[in-house]
Amino acid sequence: MANLTDLAAVRQALKMTGTGDDVRVTELLSVVDADIQGYCGRDLFSATLTEYFTAEGEGCDRLLVNEWPITSVTSVHVSTDLPRVYDSTTLLTADEDYITHLEAGVIDRVDNGIFPKNSRATKVIYVGGYATIPKDLEWAAIECISYHLQRSKHHLHHLTSINTDHGDLVGVRFNIPDTARVILDRYRNREAS
Repeated sequence: MANLTDLAAVRQALKMTGTGDDVRVTELLSVVDADIQGYCGRDLFSATLTEYFTAEGEGCDRLLVNEWPITSVTSVHVSTDLPRVYDSTTLLTADEDYITHLEAGVIDRVDNGIFPKNSRATKVIYVGGYATIPKDLEWAAIECISYHLQRSKHHLHHLTSINTDHGDLVGVRFNIPDTARVILDRYRNREAS
């Protein structure tokens, strides 16, 4: 699987001339990916996804998918009967029933219909996420790697422990520097923001 950045990009951005940190950088590539995706609350890499939606209130005319941008929409179904059926009888038609705003990850009803409030009444199959990682997102990953390399050189542990009021270790959290956080906030899951 690809990473948000790679060793060559990190070496170039940080003007690394020796190979002494290559092993550490290689280890950090996947750790930083996981941390960034955890912070963003979503998988940033392109994949085929299936999501089920339950609209708020009386329903709505807009859906926000979790993994944007959208590359393509395979199908949108609205099933209000139980048990739910997602077949040709519940299939909406692109450009007649709904339109897709690819970059924003938004699907709008245009047929005066709504996405109903019923649990899992709307099913969307789509390809979402980034096939090519945006440069600012790659830069945020490089910033995280640089941050942790510097902390390691000064013998600072790169993980922060999370303690209870009684001093018990309940978990660890990988740190994200503020310079990267500013970029990553643009990519966070809309529910996490």
